[in-house]
Amino acid sequence: MSDDECIHGMTPAWCATCQGRKSISGRAAVEFRPYDGRSTQNLLNDLCDLLDVARYVAVPGSSPSRVFDAAAVRAHVDAGSMPEVGAAIATKAGLSWGPECDNRGIRHGGTVVSREGVGMVVEALGILAKRTPEQHSKLQPGPQGD
Repeated sequence: MSDDECIHGMTPAWCATCQGRKSISGRAAVEFRPYDGRSTQNLLNDLCDLLDVARYVAVPGSSPSRVFDAAAVRAHVDAGSMPEVGAAIATKAGLSWGPECDNRGIRHGGTVVSREGVGMVVEALGILAKRTPEQHSKLQPGPQGD
């Protein structure tokens, strides 16, 4: 553990355990998301299943960027880093992507999406899947011909 890490191995400002249940983005502390209590791996499994892509299994030095690439295509948002894709999908679904969802606010050029961020992408894709094509086109223009 370094001086800039909490006891959980994270930057204290980013650690949901150290911060308690409060949300940096302004959600009430008592408001629970559908993904609360689920592990990152279980949420990644949900995301992969939802996108019909091979499940991602974390190994040192790897990241689930291929899963986020598939999510960008499904949600008709621009490709980019995992935090950029997650934020775009959440915004398109009307959700608030806050600093607890990724590490861009902590590390310059951050590319890590937190458990909360992965859960929010799963929730957002579920919201978007329930919308009609007309609702999709009114919210944000996407690639044509899909």
